[in-house]
Amino acid sequence: MPPILIASGTQTAAANSQHILTTVTSPYSLIWQVTKTNMASGDQTELRMYTKVVSSDPFGVVFYERLNNAPSSNDMIGTGLPLTTVNVAQFTLQQNSGTGRSYTWSVLGI
Repeated sequence: MPPILIASGTQTAAANSQHILTTVTSPYSLIWQVTKTNMASGDQTELRMYTKVVSSDPFGVVFYERLNNAPSSNDMIGTGLPLTTVNVAQFTLQQNSGTGRSYTWSVLGI
C-alpha cells in the first residue's frame, strides 16, 4: 500500500518559537519530510516529533533533528524514519538562529 498524505503545509519560522505543524490522532507509521531549500549559512532549525505511550501520558520527544546552515545540493529534503504511534503524534519546527525561513513540510502515513 502506498503512503497517504496526512497533512502538509508551509511554515515561516519566527525566531526561537516552536511552531506546531500538525497533530495526528489516528494510529499510523509516520514519515515526516521538510524542505531545507531556503536555509542559509548561520541558520539552525530543530525538528521534533512528540508522542504518548498511552493517551494519559504527557508528550515526549521520539524524534529530534537539528539542521544547520545551507544544505548541499545532495541534501535538500530532510526526512524522518517511519515512526509508529497508536495514540497521538505532534510535529514541531523551531528556528533558533538566522533569518526566519519558510519551510514546506508533509507528514505521510503508511
